[in-house]
Amino acid sequence: MKCAQCKTDNPDNANFCKNCQAPLNNKYKICPNGHHYESRYDSCPHCPQSVSAAETVVNGVPRQPNKKFDETVVDDGIVKLDRGSNPAAPAKTPSNQTPFTDSDRTMIYSSSSKRPSDPTERVQTASVSSQSSSQYAPRRLIGWLVTFDLDPVGIDYKLTVGRQRIGRDPGCEIVIDDPAISSEHAVLLYRDGQVIINDSLSANGTYVNGESIIDKTNLHDNDIIRFGQLEFKIKLV
Repeated sequence: MKCAQCKTDNPDNANFCKNCQAPLNNKYKICPNGHHYESRYDSCPHCPQSVSAAETVVNGVPRQPNKKFDETVVDDGIVKLDRGSNPAAPAKTPSNQTPFTDSDRTMIYSSSSKRPSDPTERVQTASVSSQSSSQYAPRRLIGWLVTFDLDPVGIDYKLTVGRQRIGRDPGCEIVIDDPAISSEHAVLLYRDGQVIINDSLSANGTYVNGESIIDKTNLHDNDIIRFGQLEFKIKLV
């Protein structure tokens, strides 16, 4: 069955085009907002019906909607809707609120569980906080964290003098976007010639050379550090 809009070939029993999602038979319609619905409805049942937009007739004379009551009032970031002429209209949600998604949660793994074998299933990001870089002068390089778990060719994260937070939150100095990594997983500190790491009460723990750490632990060149299910080797200069 060929789609009338994009000319894509579809299976004979398909109701919608696999390419553009347009209805393939008269049983279904699609509204301007992209909702699919059965053709027995005069209008889309998924779209809210505007009561204030309908014209009201009083004593044979059409009355225009009251624009004052149709306006949305913003007060200190809170969106309010005057319901004077339309009490049935739903209140709007502030546009600056974002829903909670599964990507904001840390996935819990046991110590015996295996991480996904395909590195392409992970999304990795190595970045330094733009806010930190704009407020402070560049700090001296002291080494790298290197891993092959996120990419077979290897990924390195620069280590510098001072304190660096490691986690999934974009505000961390070392950002590792992996579901087993907590928002702020651990803190690494270089001070007086020593490299110290401390777990930040992460969900899946921090390990140094196979041992789980709770208190501050000194790191040395070639030590193996594990955050959740990802292993890193530290290389110092």
